[in-house]
Amino acid sequence: EAGQGAIGRAEEALSQRLLQLFDRGMAKLASDILAELGTALDREGRRTAVPFFTARGIAPAAGYASTVGDLARFASWQFRLLKNGGSEVLKATTLREMHRVHWVEPDFETTWGLGFIVWRKNDRTFVGHDGSCPGYRTALLEMPVDRVAIVFMANALGVESDAWAQRLYDIV
Repeated sequence: EAGQGAIGRAEEALSQRLLQLFDRGMAKLASDILAELGTALDREGRRTAVPFFTARGIAPAAGYASTVGDLARFASWQFRLLKNGGSEVLKATTLREMHRVHWVEPDFETTWGLGFIVWRKNDRTFVGHDGSCPGYRTALLEMPVDRVAIVFMANALGVESDAWAQRLYDIV
């Protein structure tokens, strides 16, 4: 009980800080947004309903839902903070540390920052994050040096959202 109360207060405080930063356009609780969306359909106009997803114990990592615009503003904020320095919710130095490799998977193929996947392609370093909940896949790819971000969202599982985001960057 006491732990749930503390989690609820932390969740509310984080929501308020994010909503202030992004002009109240970002970071609704996933439960609120998914309740508004309805059910995604396949090409024949049907979709088997997926049971509602509740993040519970992983709510700090998975308890939010966003739009393409929200994630674009999130990337823009990061680029601005990295360029100008200072502090806006986080210090620029903290964000740089989050974008730096902190963990390498045993296969030496996947490298992780803090909250971000970090990878190299054609001598370029990318950071990003992908995610999913039942019925939805998303990926945010950032190239901080060039200040370019790609947001990819799909209303279906079984989609390699990170691969699509990389393909879109390669086109740009």
